[in-house]
Amino acid sequence: MAVIALKCPSIKVTVVDANAEKIKAWKSEMSLLKTFKKRPDLLKKIKLTKKQKKLLEEWSSKAIL
Repeated sequence: MAVIALKCPSIKVTVVDANAEKIKAWKSEMSLLKTFKKRPDLLKKIKLTKKQKKLLEEWSSKAIL
């Protein structure tokens, strides 16, 4: 699911899952990615979790952006 959202931003993805925590985590990750792409300067002004820092490092090193 996340691959579709990352590779094809023009496609609207609706997350359907009974696990509310999974949905919350996915939405949070997508929000972080959107901010990273459009306003990376904002990420310097907030405290990030270890998981968020790891994701940002991963995205920075890949050619998915």
